[in-house]
Amino acid sequence: MNAYAQGDALEQDMKLSDEAKALMINAAETMRLSARSYYRLIRVARTIADLDHGQDSILKPHVAEALSYRKTALL
Repeated sequence: MNAYAQGDALEQDMKLSDEAKALMINAAETMRLSARSYYRLIRVARTIADLDHGQDSILKPHVAEALSYRKTALL
């Protein structure tokens, strides 16, 4: 399901905690993420949550770990 979910359905089905969603929004603004990057990070965070003993919700540590894997461009 994770691989095929898109857009709003992805966010609704993936159940981000309030703290996780706030971190995602802050990261999107700070890192100027595209919609594609934003949703890709949610997919990665969902996978991390699944590996964390099958957590039902995506929690802040899952989002933080997903963000840590993101390459950042050096200017």
